[in-house]
Order: sequence, then C-alpha cells, then structure tokens
Amino acid sequence: MAQRMAASAAAVPQGERKSRLPDASSIFSAELRAILLALDCADVSWKKQFILFSDSLSSLQAIYNLKTDHPTVREVLNGTIAYDLLAKDMICCWLPSHTGIKR
Repeated sequence: MAQRMAASAAAVPQGERKSRLPDASSIFSAELRAILLALDCADVSWKKQFILFSDSLSSLQAIYNLKTDHPTVREVLNGTIAYDLLAKDMICCWLPSHTGIKR
C-alpha cells in the first residue's frame, strides 16, 4: 500500500511558499496549510488589502463557519483576527478547480 504524503504551497507576487505536511495528512489539512502560508505572506507585507484565491470550497466554508475543532482552521481564524488588529483587509475568493470542466 502506498503511503499518503501531502504538501501545500502559496503563490504570491514575491514568490512561492511551500510546506511539507506530516505523512497521512488529509487533503483538507493541506489546503488549509496553503491558506495559512498565504496569510503569512500577507502578514509581513506593507500592503493593507489582499485577495486570497483558493479552489478549496470546504476549507473556505470551514473558515467562515467559525465553529470548528480542527486545529488548522483555528490557526487561520486566529490569523484573521490579527488582521483586524493590524487594519488589514482580506477577501477570500473561491475558484472552482478543474474538476467537472469540459473541454
């Protein structure tokens, strides 16, 4: 049986950030980690407005749900609270992935 491995990445104008997750991590966790990487990039930016694009509808829904026990969702929520304190604005935008798109 093949071992499941996961990684995540965030692309920003300044480059790319990558993160390797522990073996057997879920795709959901990898998608959330990518959102955290994007938040980290925005956090150190001097800019005040950001748009976060993600093709993970389940991750965005979990973030907007606000009631969760998932530790990475809580990390994202804590990061967005810090954004309010820093007077930074972020809009999250869902982009449908290639699934179901016909040629």
